[in-house]
Amino acid sequence: MIKRIKEELALLYSTKAQSQNGKRITYLDMVRGIAIFLVVAGHSGLIGHEHNVWLSTFHLPAFFVVSGLLMQMKKEDEQPLGKVIIHKIKGIMLPYIWFSLGSLLVILIQVLRGKLTWEVPKELIIKTIGLQGYSVLWFLPVLLLGELLVLLLFKAFNKIIKKKIAVVLIAAGIFTGIATISFYAYHFVAVKPVNTFVLGEFRLLTKSVISTVFIVFGYLTGILFTYIKKKPKKEAAGFKAWLCQFDIIDMVLGAVLFAVNYIVVPYIQIMDFNNVNLHNLFVYWGLGLCGSLGLLLICKSIPNIPLVTFYGQNSLIIMCTHLNFYILNAGMIIGRDVFEPLPGPDGLQLMVSAIICTMLLEIPVILIVRIFFPFVLGRKYPSRKQKENNA
Repeated sequence: MIKRIKEELALLYSTKAQSQNGKRITYLDMVRGIAIFLVVAGHSGLIGHEHNVWLSTFHLPAFFVVSGLLMQMKKEDEQPLGKVIIHKIKGIMLPYIWFSLGSLLVILIQVLRGKLTWEVPKELIIKTIGLQGYSVLWFLPVLLLGELLVLLLFKAFNKIIKKKIAVVLIAAGIFTGIATISFYAYHFVAVKPVNTFVLGEFRLLTKSVISTVFIVFGYLTGILFTYIKKKPKKEAAGFKAWLCQFDIIDMVLGAVLFAVNYIVVPYIQIMDFNNVNLHNLFVYWGLGLCGSLGLLLICKSIPNIPLVTFYGQNSLIIMCTHLNFYILNAGMIIGRDVFEPLPGPDGLQLMVSAIICTMLLEIPVILIVRIFFPFVLGRKYPSRKQKENNA
């Protein structure tokens, strides 16, 4: 057990420990680490409106883009369908169920303390059963349904069309059309006297098909990365030789994409993906893809930062706990009380200290879940043989 704890703690600072025999793609973990940090920052309510608008355009799309990229790298659409579906349900829905139960326990404690009414746990149970998810847990069913929709369509077209890029582009067109119809249909129905649960289910479907566009784009990005990587620099010439210079090119392109996103911010409103309050669906897709790819290229061009990678590897835990388990509330209280004497602008000081404290509080939560409750993440306890090897 002591060795297991040391191994987990090593993930916080050791680049070698995070490689896990080369199975982890650390720059993708860094993308998720930065994205979850921005999600927490956005939920804190301490960021200025303009910056919050900017974050809302890409911090959630980044997760979908990474999912699509991993789908391509693992070649999931070429694997047995049943095996992939079971793996995804296990990795996404088991955490959904367990964290929903944990959230219910927290809420019941608050009800007994007189802080909440009995309507809140009732709402949680109904939303959980309907896969709408309580609070931030809505994200997991949307991710699962989005990935399954993409996987099923790819499987269908792989039998008809041999060119992978053609399959991806056709899928992108189909999902764009379906998502657009669903988006406007939802907003048309939303103003009608419709049952709240039914409207919530419609919203779940709408969010899922909107996410498929980001997932397909991530898959296409994976194809492009593979193509560029396979081109030897000796054989490349002209523009291709320039393109194969990963580091500086990736960083510059990433910075440009971020700059484009930020320049557009004053002309748009905040994007609320959860409530499908996106104002303009195509603007959301454009800015989401722009910001996600920018973040992806920057993380790809810089050395691994262990702490950021650690948060990325455990972004699911942070997503599910920072609001529902009051970790963010605790971080804001500690940030206000402990760091208040420090010099600096009050708003900026509170924002930075609250977010830092929240992320630090997440570390023991992550370690407890990974070491003592791995089943929450769909993993098994180490076998006796593994324990003997680690002893």
